[in-house]
Amino acid sequence: MARDLKRVNSAPKLGRKSSKVSAACYGPAVSVVLPVKGVHGRSLENWRTLLETNYASDVEWIFVTDSADDPAVPVIKALQKEMVEAAGEVYQVRQVVAAHSTACSQKIANQLAGMRMSNPRSKYVVFLDDDIQLHPDSLQVLVDVMEEDPEVLVGTGYPLDIPSPASSFATYCMMVYHLPLLVAFSHGRRSFNVWGGCMILPMEVMRENMFGIVGHLSEGGYSDDLIIASLCSAKGRKIACPGRALFVNHMDPQVTWRKYWNYLRRQLFVLYTYTSWHNCVVNTLLLYSHSYVSFAITLPFFTSVLHLAVALVQMVSPFGHICYHLTKEVLILPTVHQHSGPSGPLFSAPLCPMGASSALAYLGAVAMAGGAVRHMVRGCAEVCSAMSPSRPPVPAADIRWSKVMWALLVNNLLLPFCALVTGVSSRIEWAGVVYARTVNGRVNVVHRD
Repeated sequence: MARDLKRVNSAPKLGRKSSKVSAACYGPAVSVVLPVKGVHGRSLENWRTLLETNYASDVEWIFVTDSADDPAVPVIKALQKEMVEAAGEVYQVRQVVAAHSTACSQKIANQLAGMRMSNPRSKYVVFLDDDIQLHPDSLQVLVDVMEEDPEVLVGTGYPLDIPSPASSFATYCMMVYHLPLLVAFSHGRRSFNVWGGCMILPMEVMRENMFGIVGHLSEGGYSDDLIIASLCSAKGRKIACPGRALFVNHMDPQVTWRKYWNYLRRQLFVLYTYTSWHNCVVNTLLLYSHSYVSFAITLPFFTSVLHLAVALVQMVSPFGHICYHLTKEVLILPTVHQHSGPSGPLFSAPLCPMGASSALAYLGAVAMAGGAVRHMVRGCAEVCSAMSPSRPPVPAADIRWSKVMWALLVNNLLLPFCALVTGVSSRIEWAGVVYARTVNGRVNVVHRD
């Protein structure tokens, strides 16, 4: 890895049309496609990081909007002008307008439109979300992992969501939904998961529609990452996830409960969509396992808290026998001594110290898990800071961990009910577009703002 870092950091800074650069190229050409919808406070800052790449070959950046009057268009043009003035050369930054989608998600339509307009010489296409920050060597890392093994169909990365100190509680609830991805994606260079925010695929696979990948995406496709992950599983192809493909996402601090609920519904809506039988089986298993794990996290926590509360009431209150008789059929109660009144014992509860011990042990395990998550996030933040030393350090210290723990409980408590609501409803709104799920698991557009 040290040799790779040295080679990446010493590579010429590219992303522009230059004869000098072409002479020094030794890597395959890459097209980076970014579906864009509107702008937010950090859009320009995030996009500037894309152009700070050290990738040692031709690279082009294609921003794709669904209309020419999208608010992002003037920002993209300003970025082009800024880079020309800074470097004195024409950067390969283009803006493409895709047609409004009717038979798939607008994000997929934008991705495919950008791919079709890409450089014919490009060997790889990279699909990125427009709200993440790349590191200078990120492209090189992604290309290297594809070049190492021809059996790899897709390379991916994983996000590190960072809320600001003023973030709402709904922002933290959105953060903890993504938090398990750090575990799912960071266990090795191979993965069974694909994150739609960062995907690199061979351009030949996309242009030749190998494995029917374009058809799966364009004909009723809603979730690009789950569709591609399912194809990899069905066709026996590998998914690569290098450890250095970790990207910072500074979250919107003003997320409302309505926005969070829609976000949660969108994340679960994808599990009700599919483009093949294999995709259907995988998504259904994910849906049920997701709901089961959420119950497994929240139910023991609340029953443990209730258990200890009942034990406390029994020990300090003269009315503890009432609480005991109301809960003895549900909870295994801890050791309780006799409470005496003027006329003798009021009640006598059976001795069972294992109940309280189990409840305390479970809550202690929750506290330890919270500490482990905190350590993991801080470690990931340090890695991101080390990969982009010229930028301000990732502010992991600003995260309010008490909010994280409560958000984890709230999110997992709501998730099974949200899954039920989403399953009953066949429609979902995403970025001003309403999609309807058909009986065969595909989607189509029914309304557009």
